[in-house]
Amino acid sequence: MELLNLEKTKEGKYIMKIDASLIKESACERKLWYMLFRGLRKRNSNHKMEYGTAVHKALESYYSDNDKDKAINAAIDHYADVLVPDKDFRDLAHLVNLLTQYFKVDTGLEVKRDPEPLLEMRFAYPYRQTEKLDILFCGTIDFVGTYFGRPVIVDHKSTAAYNTSSYFAAYKVSPQLMFYNMIWNTMFPEDYIGCMINGIFLGRSNKNKFERSEIFEFSKDRLTKFKAYVDDLVDRLVAKFDEHSDDLDREPESIFLSNFASCETRFGLCSFSPLCTANNKDDRQSIIEMDYVRKVYDPLQFQL
Repeated sequence: MELLNLEKTKEGKYIMKIDASLIKESACERKLWYMLFRGLRKRNSNHKMEYGTAVHKALESYYSDNDKDKAINAAIDHYADVLVPDKDFRDLAHLVNLLTQYFKVDTGLEVKRDPEPLLEMRFAYPYRQTEKLDILFCGTIDFVGTYFGRPVIVDHKSTAAYNTSSYFAAYKVSPQLMFYNMIWNTMFPEDYIGCMINGIFLGRSNKNKFERSEIFEFSKDRLTKFKAYVDDLVDRLVAKFDEHSDDLDREPESIFLSNFASCETRFGLCSFSPLCTANNKDDRQSIIEMDYVRKVYDPLQFQL
């Protein structure tokens, strides 16, 4: 079986698509190899992530035409068949109540129209070419508009986090927001814009809160340092590709050390932890066949 799972150009070069999520996962090179080069993804989706996707679909619909009923129906269509554990509060009724409450709040957000609303904007920016690779920076920006008149890139986040101030504080060094800001400044150097989080904080008994972060304005120095980090990541990925793309039978476990500090995520254990803890190569292959699918890592095709 061909283990490498990257899209190819007509000329036979491989296309490597890098997004903010991949940058966040870069602390564990073994995880990067599984995600990017082998295209492995868990078969079963996480209901918490699907809940967030349903919220995103509703907000995209709502900010497009202000039709609240249509927006709620978009969320229901996505979430109705998702399996929610019995003891989890994120059921369909909670989702509908959350959105009903949200639509009553004056968030101060106004979407920009050019002429269509700038929502769920996908981008693929050519970043580097090598002999074997075309490297693109990709992603999806949830919302471009204004916050009480100030130009902003907005990322919607739904979370069960309790402390809103500490939650927002983490985004002052967010790779995702810096990535969006770096790309925007590259494409539109004269169009100054800040970034912010539209926070949707879930309460178990529907005591939900809706708050927005401060506007994060990353300095040129900060973005220069971030770009240097991203350049280093790209260099490492290219080097690993050049070194191992012709030796795919070697196991990632024999190439990359485990990074135990990356095993726990906000959604629980890393999705590749069953592979890292398997006893041998045969066990790992059995787990892959049962629990994972192979799909080209393409941020522009991911569900929200």
